Formats: sequence, structure tokens, C-alpha cells
Amino acid sequence: KRTEEAMRNISLTLHIHKHQLDERLGISFEPCTGEVLVRAVTVDGVAQKAGIVVGDTLISLDGDRCTDALVVAKQLREKCGEMVLCLQRNLSSSGKEYVQDDEAETTLSTSDDDDVEEGEEDWGAEWEEYIAWMIECVEAREVELASCQERTAEALAARMAMANEPIPPSEEEMQDSAKLTAYMEAMAAFAQQQQDRLAHLELEAEDNREATAALALLGARRQELETLLDRAHYLTQE
Repeated sequence: KRTEEAMRNISLTLHIHKHQLDERLGISFEPCTGEVLVRAVTVDGVAQKAGIVVGDTLISLDGDRCTDALVVAKQLREKCGEMVLCLQRNLSSSGKEYVQDDEAETTLSTSDDDDVEEGEEDWGAEWEEYIAWMIECVEAREVELASCQERTAEALAARMAMANEPIPPSEEEMQDSAKLTAYMEAMAAFAQQQQDRLAHLELEAEDNREATAALALLGARRQELETLLDRAHYLTQE
């Protein structure tokens, strides 16, 4: 069985040319598969005309080994001119037909049609739209939490500032043990007053702590979503 499986796999070296930097190749890859697997190609697009079909696995690009679909999509977008792609194709799951001519160049066809391509593009657009909507929701919640954090922080600061901190003694007064003792007692009383105020403001303090923690968590989630949005853009628009 292993021998039969190996016989179904062939290695191909294809040359693809981008005439302009912003030219689209018409190819997208499967995300999060651990390999650079072609998910869709545009009918009559540059990639299809070069011989790439759905199911191909991209092994290297201009001699550099390909291991990440996002990186490869970015490289394809940023390159211009001729590129050399080394592919691996499973004949049982990739192109329906393959024909090798006298010059050992492979001509390939794919089973994709216009409906399939439009479906792939719709899926990509819907995925990007959904992630963008989630980012908007997170950003709106961040605004609410930031407002709560600012409001409670101002309330706490105002209440804490109601009591005046004892004035520290001068250098001369520091030599007087009685005045130094009085200052230390005044500071202890001030600290106790501040602690009592915090106890009465426990609700505001708790709201402030929760808003601060939630803001940090939402910030991390928003960054993750923005990364996903960039990944979806590269994988569906290349």
C-alpha cells in the first residue's frame, strides 16, 4: 500500500511569472494544516495557467522551503517577475488529468468551475467580515471598560484626597523625639483613615480592578483577532 501511495505522488517544478507587483495569482491555501496546501485556484488565473491545481502541496519557493501558508502567501504577494515553485501532487486527489509532453513539461487541468471558485471567494469574504465584526464588538467593549476604569479611578482618587497627609517635620524637629513620635502617630492615623475610606469604596475599587483586568484580556483577544484577520486576508485574497 505504501508503494502504491508513493507511486501516486509526483514532484513538479513549475515556473510562474508576475508581470506587476500588484498582479493577483489567483491562488489560496488551506489555513492551519501544517503544510502549504492549495485550497483554490481561480479559473484561467495566473496560477492555473502555470499548472497549479487544487490539492497541490507547495514544497519550496525560489529554493526556500515552504512550511507556513501565511508566509508563502505574503512572499507571493511581494514578489515580482519569474518564480520557481516546487510542488508535490497526489494523482488520486489533485488534478483530474495530467499529460507529459516530449519536453517533459507537465500540462494540468483541474475540476474547479466558476461556481466552486465563487463559493470559495464568498466563504473567504464572509470569514473576513465575521472577524472584522468581532473586532468591532471587542473595541466597543474596550471603550465601555475604559470609561468605567477612568470613572472609578477618579472617584477613588477624589475620596482619598479628602484627607490631608501630615506635614513631615523639619530636620531640626526630627531631632526632637516628642515631635518625631507625634508625626509617626499622625501618619499611622492617616494611613488608617485611608484604609477606612477604601473599605467604604470597596464597590468602586472592585469595579476598577475588574475593568482593568477585562481591558487587558480584551486587548490580547483583539490582537489575536487582528492576526486572524490578516491571515484570512492573505489566504483568501492572494
